[in-house]
Amino acid sequence: MAPPLRFGVWGLTHGSWASRHHPLDPPDASWERVRRQILDAEALGYDSTLLAQHIIHPSGDGQDLLETWTGAAALAAVTDRIELIAAIKPLLFQPVVLAKMALQIENISGGRFGINLVNAWYRPELERSGIGFPEHDERYAYGREWIEIVEGLMAGRRVDFQGRHFSVSSYQLRPVDHYRSRPTIYLGGESEPARALAADAADVYFMNGQPLEDINAL
Repeated sequence: MAPPLRFGVWGLTHGSWASRHHPLDPPDASWERVRRQILDAEALGYDSTLLAQHIIHPSGDGQDLLETWTGAAALAAVTDRIELIAAIKPLLFQPVVLAKMALQIENISGGRFGINLVNAWYRPELERSGIGFPEHDERYAYGREWIEIVEGLMAGRRVDFQGRHFSVSSYQLRPVDHYRSRPTIYLGGESEPARALAADAADVYFMNGQPLEDINAL
């Protein structure tokens, strides 16, 4: 049986999107605007919201941008029903720290939190920060190690991990998820490494809108 159809909205963490230049829809990326938007979406019956993650605005660093993870924590405290999905780029957060943040937001929200694993595409925010921007397949190799650690910690397990990028020794996080086994893991991307990682590590595979035959091929 097919899962029920669900509808979500993009949180306006970047400000306006398609109507960026419309005089009645200013490029406002403030917390107050996003709070109003998601509360309205919840009242209208939307099931989820996805909060994209950037540190600087991809349309130019002179534009305002709401920080995703502090915004998600705040939304968790003021909403009651809508699912909150926060994008995360592994290169920006050490996995132990991120797993702890995810569990905290999960418990604030009452079991309505999910992470969307994005293995980075906006080169300037990473290169200019000094973090660096590995080539495509290397980002997915890094993300594979990263999500293995995060998943285990979010699930309440004691994690021992030795890899090429990370070394974690007998690490466990408390409190555990009070509402389910762990937050939901989403992952998108159409390359072979992305699809392989989604098959191995994700609960839900995100795809952009495109013709049905292309969806079926993926």
